[in-house]
Amino acid sequence: MNYLKSLFILSFLCITNFSNAQDKFNQWAVGIGINAINNPTTGSNDEVTGLNPQMGRYATWNMEAAAIRVTAARYLDAGFIFELVGSRNTIDENFPITGMEFDYLSIDGMFKLNLSKAKKPVNKINPYVGIGGGYTWVDKIGAGTINGTAGINFWVTDRFGINLQSTLKKAFKEYGTTHYQHSGGVVYRFGGEKRIKDKDEDGIEDKWDKCPEVPGLAEFNGCPDNDGDGIQDKVDDCPNLAGLKIFNGCPDTDGDGIQDKDDVCPEVPGILANQGCPIPDSDQDGVLDDVDKCPNVVGTVANFGCPEEEKISQQDEEKINYFAQTLLFEYGRTTLRASDRAALDEVVTIMNAYPFAKFAIEGHTDNSSSQTHNLRLSLNRAKAVKNYLVAKGIDPDRLSAQGFGEGRPIDSNATREGRRRNRRVEIVLRN
Repeated sequence: MNYLKSLFILSFLCITNFSNAQDKFNQWAVGIGINAINNPTTGSNDEVTGLNPQMGRYATWNMEAAAIRVTAARYLDAGFIFELVGSRNTIDENFPITGMEFDYLSIDGMFKLNLSKAKKPVNKINPYVGIGGGYTWVDKIGAGTINGTAGINFWVTDRFGINLQSTLKKAFKEYGTTHYQHSGGVVYRFGGEKRIKDKDEDGIEDKWDKCPEVPGLAEFNGCPDNDGDGIQDKVDDCPNLAGLKIFNGCPDTDGDGIQDKDDVCPEVPGILANQGCPIPDSDQDGVLDDVDKCPNVVGTVANFGCPEEEKISQQDEEKINYFAQTLLFEYGRTTLRASDRAALDEVVTIMNAYPFAKFAIEGHTDNSSSQTHNLRLSLNRAKAVKNYLVAKGIDPDRLSAQGFGEGRPIDSNATREGRRRNRRVEIVLRN
């Protein structure tokens, strides 16, 4: 049979031998087909005789109607398959040697691997490669061979396909023939696990899969949970961030019970009243500012963040008394003089040194007016002093103002000097 005729037959065949499209759903396969033997030659034909002195003993192309090839194979794993192959053909001896025809028999074992998707060989078109060995007899003379193969498969249905394949067989013995075997045939595959319709390949059959187009989890009937927080995406307000069920899948990174999107300080535990941020401790005394009665002064927990009271020294108390004795008012007046303000500035300095000491400001008058008028006038004088101290930064809660009128004179109202001394304000330390 000539070269062109052989090529025509091979390309026209709608057949295949067994191929790598087996998988765990089709672990077994059997096939039948035909084969052609190609013996490579060198040189060219003589222009006069038409003979090729270098083309060797056997004809270049060999195939007969009964050139049968049968296969049986089993899927192993990850796209690998082991195949047993038996072939029969005839090889013509070149003329003018004898022109005789010899039987060709071979048995081979091959390991093949799908090149498209080794672990999921379900493509309609599957190229593959393989390697193996076998034994070949020509004219009842046998020799071992090492084989390399390449081919492509076209799967028409889930069970049947079409294949073309070429195999190089290298003989171990010098008397053996190194040649190509080109083949094609039909195959039927069967056995293995039952194939289910699972479009998204998540292991959940489409008829049970609530999200058949997207890989998902069995616990959510095939629907996904991309962030792995145990809340399926369709009810997860933050499907790409692992979160908590109480926040519909949104995160609370610092664990303060405020989800991150509402938390101004998402990485530091805080409180809702402070927008998720912690309450500061400005004076670093261990008492947070929201309960610290002295947030800017280091204190103790027992005293609500304020320092333990320090008793005012006798010397400083005497200084306050001294400066207070200079606070004298004109008749009927509540106005502070420049000297009064200077004296009170000294008092402020001492009060600041004892931030928790409290004082009573007591106003007095002489007896020049009615008692009712004098009570009101003395209270206003005490208030004038208190207002000045507050304006200088003294906490008003530390000060009280009270008027005693003419009821507590320190000198006789019978003289002008005595009345002047009685028109006064005193600053008294309260216990």
